[in-house]
Amino acid sequence: MKVGLTTILLLLALLSWGQTSSSIIFYYPEEWPTLYDEPPFDMTLPFVGIYPDKEWKSYTSRNFNVRDTTVEDQSLGTTTKLVIDSAGPLFIVSGIKGLKHNKNIPGMSTGRKKIIPGTSVSHKLGTKSYLIFATGEINKESKRIENYKVFVRKVENNQKVEQLLFSLDALSPWYDGYEGGGVLRWVGDLNGDNELDLIMSTSHDYRAMEVILLMSPGKEKNLVEEAGRYFWGAPN
Repeated sequence: MKVGLTTILLLLALLSWGQTSSSIIFYYPEEWPTLYDEPPFDMTLPFVGIYPDKEWKSYTSRNFNVRDTTVEDQSLGTTTKLVIDSAGPLFIVSGIKGLKHNKNIPGMSTGRKKIIPGTSVSHKLGTKSYLIFATGEINKESKRIENYKVFVRKVENNQKVEQLLFSLDALSPWYDGYEGGGVLRWVGDLNGDNELDLIMSTSHDYRAMEVILLMSPGKEKNLVEEAGRYFWGAPN
């Protein structure tokens, strides 16, 4: 399957498990890198965890000490696991200016929401309304979604702006869904500029994905630009 061109390069090849591509580093705890010869980054960097409230309607940043431990897993064997506190952050992040301890973070976790034609996620920040959605045509014979594209749309003061986030030539049927595509994980405002930031996973193969942090770039033309990413895939 050929990967389509996107306005942001979401499918750059990464050579190692858990490799990141930016000064901004983030991870979901359950996707922490497995065994490594060298740490994937300087683990003494200042991190904050993004903690949901009891109803998962708002978040608070708290200082987070990054450390991991070796564990035995029935399916993976000897692996490493991020050590988290009892509250458990949704994800951890380092390198975002202005994101400090005990800061209120507006946002919404979407779990692992597959974005395909007919499904979408909306979110509001002040007077701005955002919509993450997909387009494509279903081939009645193969059941594939062809010309698959994921967009973000912003509407403010009756002005609409759209940006292409991710594309594939086609999504193939896979069990009760589709193999690959774009999965929305979180939407909100991490850096306090009242513009959308989001986390999504992208893939074209069920065995691996790239988890990408997209943030508002300020005065640039794009609504969001890549701020960090890591690769997650099934170990050999």
